[in-house]
Amino acid sequence: MNNKPTSISEVNPDDIHLELMSYGLRDLVRVVGVTSFLTLVKHWPGQRINIPQSRLTHLSKLRHVLTTDVLNALAKAYGGTTIDLPTEDKVLLMARDSIIVRTINEQSLTNNDAAKLFGVSRRHIIRIRQKMSTVQRPATDLFLSRG
Repeated sequence: MNNKPTSISEVNPDDIHLELMSYGLRDLVRVVGVTSFLTLVKHWPGQRINIPQSRLTHLSKLRHVLTTDVLNALAKAYGGTTIDLPTEDKVLLMARDSIIVRTINEQSLTNNDAAKLFGVSRRHIIRIRQKMSTVQRPATDLFLSRG
């Protein structure tokens, strides 16, 4: 499939779905947003970065690539800790899997057809469909009052 990204710069933020991420990465993306997450991975792929307690830390390399609002949010959520970023390849696979799910839904593809179209195993298609459907399933409130 030709529309899969080959570098972080080509990743469409709409192709990054929290459902396909680890819990730690989901939290990070909720704090900084997808675009800033992609910026972090572009600059420090697969690395551990120190998050300063204050955005005013003049030695922080983060201030050169992130907005003040994002720095403030990072400092508030993760200040004084470190974050392990995924590699660029890992993010590209997340984007590819999101594209696969979108294409399956738009074209009503079978698992076999999707596997053939994207050059992945049928089992991989089943796994990413399960991840997406598990998270997208609406939660039921057992204590919902009925009027």
